[in-house]
Amino acid sequence: MKRKNIFYIERGFTLVEVLLSVTILGIIFLSVLALFNNTYDYSKRNDSKTVGINVARNVLNYIENQDFSTINNTYFPSSTGLDKVQITRDTCNKSPLPADSCENMLQTVVNNVTYRATVTLTKHQDSDLQNYLIPVEVKIIWNGRETSVEGVLKK
Repeated sequence: MKRKNIFYIERGFTLVEVLLSVTILGIIFLSVLALFNNTYDYSKRNDSKTVGINVARNVLNYIENQDFSTINNTYFPSSTGLDKVQITRDTCNKSPLPADSCENMLQTVVNNVTYRATVTLTKHQDSDLQNYLIPVEVKIIWNGRETSVEGVLKK
């Protein structure tokens, strides 16, 4: 009488089973690969925004270190009645800021990307603080993207 071992059966995988497992593994691998690609794109965009914010902070720091009286008397004398002024690279020559440093500060190239800044000076809404504070917003534009930071010019 021939004895059969039920725990050990010599049987391999069929071609259909192998192809099915390779297909499933390929789909999983492509999904993981797409996740890495999306993560890389997200990281690159955040790196670009970080540089934009740092450029904006540098411009804001430059503006905050200017003489309050000169800026206030130039842009907000009582006779003009202006509430808001924008300074760009094109209007630097009309501002009390040093022209050469102003132009370089408002258009900066970092990693072969040009960052253009617009500085907005606003007359303070509180009339008691108008002679002491000028709110400043610095907006940076590059490659169709933008970011901004805010601060104040103090007396």
